[in-house]
Amino acid sequence: MELPDIASLVSDSILEQICNLVAKMMNNLVVDALFVYTKIGHMAYLLSRCQPDCQIFAFSSMTYVRRCLNLQWSLLLAKGCMVW
Repeated sequence: MELPDIASLVSDSILEQICNLVAKMMNNLVVDALFVYTKIGHMAYLLSRCQPDCQIFAFSSMTYVRRCLNLQWSLLLAKGCMVW
């Protein structure tokens, strides 16, 4: 399944606001985990910058993206998913 590239459709400032609101919603709902399916890692990167209280599981089909996010955000790599 090919994920659409929404980064080219929406400006980064709108994506940052969406991620900020998602992080606030997760904190208010006291959620244990957030699952992100990402193609290039941009949404996972933005969500991790908001530092919600729950764990974020990011899934990508691209090994290069998983490795880059792991190095950049000190992620734990386990069976193709990243946890931070």
